[in-house]
Amino acid sequence: MPEAPKRKKAGRKDLVCKPEEAITDDFIKCCLCGKESSSLTSRHLAQHDISVEEYKKLCGYAEDQKLMSGNFERKMLHNVQRAQQVRMKNLREKEESAS
Repeated sequence: MPEAPKRKKAGRKDLVCKPEEAITDDFIKCCLCGKESSSLTSRHLAQHDISVEEYKKLCGYAEDQKLMSGNFERKMLHNVQRAQQVRMKNLREKEESAS
C-alpha cells in the first residue's frame, strides 16, 4: 500500500493572525485557523499536524507559555489552589482523628 503524501509543515506565512494578539483575557485564537476558544489543546493542534511544542516555536511563544485565555488560566489556578486547600484540611482532620 503506498504511503500517504506528507503534509507540508506550517510556516510563519501560514499564520492567519498575529501571535502577539492571539491570547487575550477572554479567548485564545488559533493562529493557524482562527478558531477562538478558552484553550488550545494538543488535539486541536493535531488537526493542523503540529505539536504543542512546534506551535509555540512557530508562534514565537516561550516554552512555558500556557495556550489558554487569561481568565481560563486564572480559573484553573483557583481550582487547583482550592483542591489543595481541601486536601490539606482533610489530611489535618484525619491526623487529628487518629490522635
